[in-house]
This record gives sequence, structure tokens and C-alpha cells, in this order.
Amino acid sequence: MTTTHDTSTSHPEQESGLKAAWIKALRSGDYRQGYGALKYRDEYCCMGVLCAVLGKPMVYSTIPFWYSTSLAYDGSLVGELIGRNDVDRLTFPEIADWLESQNDIDI
Repeated sequence: MTTTHDTSTSHPEQESGLKAAWIKALRSGDYRQGYGALKYRDEYCCMGVLCAVLGKPMVYSTIPFWYSTSLAYDGSLVGELIGRNDVDRLTFPEIADWLESQNDIDI
């Protein structure tokens, strides 16, 4: 007997697309966490991990215009994430948990 599952219903706990890839990358352990820069040597901030997932170039201390305008509704998301990474010093898994809990963030 074959059992099929209906996959047409969206569940909040099931992320898809870019947000899911970013969350997966943050939890992967493949990125060493750093602070104060998107990427410095082999360390990334959470936004630097997003750049890596997207294959976008990173400059040491510059937030690229493409994501400061397209990712954040009014810059608040970028600021929130930078604060969680650089000020609060949340770990990547903690930031991933926060992103996952934010149903209104759809990237």
C-alpha cells in the first residue's frame, strides 16, 4: 500500500526558498561567525552568510545597496539582524531560530 502526502498546504514551520536556504546555512556549521563586517578572512556575520548563499560579492564593512534596499522593508530588518549578530552576539543557530519564527519575513 502506498501512502501519499498532500504537499499543497503551506505550513509556517516549513520554510521555502531563500529564507530556508539562509536558515539552513546559518545552522550548517559551515560558516565561522564574526562581528562588525559581512566577511573578514574566514568569519561572517549573519548578513554575510546571506551574501554567500546568494553568491553576492562582499566588501569588508559595506552593506551592499542591493540587500539594504531589497531585503529590508525600510532598513529595519537589516538593522535588526546586525544588532542580533554584532550587539547581542546571538549565535547563528539562535539567529536562524529567530528568522524562522518571523512569519512576516518572506525573502
